[in-house]
Amino acid sequence: MKVLQQVWVVAGQPCGKYLAAVMGTTLVSMEAHTGSDTFNKAWARFSSGVRAKLLAMNPFTIDRLLTPFKLSAPPPGSSLPVRSRRNQYMEAVPIMSRIPDIYWPPALVAIDTVAHCGNNDKGQYAFILTAANVFTG
Repeated sequence: MKVLQQVWVVAGQPCGKYLAAVMGTTLVSMEAHTGSDTFNKAWARFSSGVRAKLLAMNPFTIDRLLTPFKLSAPPPGSSLPVRSRRNQYMEAVPIMSRIPDIYWPPALVAIDTVAHCGNNDKGQYAFILTAANVFTG
């Protein structure tokens, strides 16, 4: 169970169907980093027998075994709205909260940012800037 939980976390916490599909490559990657002490005490329980059981595991069994662990794990991070500081350009750039139905020029774009920071916004994390052409979608 501990090794399965560690593999699930390393693989990005996918569902059992996807974890079963990437189980072999994830185990190979984890085996390549065994000396780095990255995988806690769970990796001390890893053996060739455990490896064979993990590779033969049914996706439904994976989901059933991981359900208690998933319920006790912290919830996945939600995206936070990005709040920029007030600066001199805020008044210069018009912000449209609603696009009129009549005015849809091909050059009109809707822009938004999303911060992928997990449960809090401290530390380093990734931002995504999305820009969608309103006319073409």
